[in-house]
Amino acid sequence: MRIIVLPILFAATAFAQAPSAGFPAACGPESRSFDVKTQKSRPDATQVDPAKALVYFIQDSGPWGNHQRATLRIGLDGKWVGAYKHNSYFSVSVEPGEHHVCVNVQPDQSGLVALAHFTAEH
Repeated sequence: MRIIVLPILFAATAFAQAPSAGFPAACGPESRSFDVKTQKSRPDATQVDPAKALVYFIQDSGPWGNHQRATLRIGLDGKWVGAYKHNSYFSVSVEPGEHHVCVNVQPDQSGLVALAHFTAEH
């Protein structure tokens, strides 16, 4: 099993205007939203299929903190897989191969998204 940490830097210039017909293919349906609850303790380790890669999505506000405290939802290969806010993280297990990531502020009223891609190996 490989562990991939995918840093996605979110600055205003990293966002691209989404097409008016909807989000790019890497995202999920526009109507999907998440209720994010953070916890200080580490969750129990989950068993991951050794033939897959474990990908962590991390939101790190840095030493100055995040003044907006926005919830960011993460799409992977056309499905929303989770969301995070203010110095939190989550992980997903993926098959080896190329994957496409979409990030969008929730609730979205701007149509702005950030896109990235990576290749997972095992």
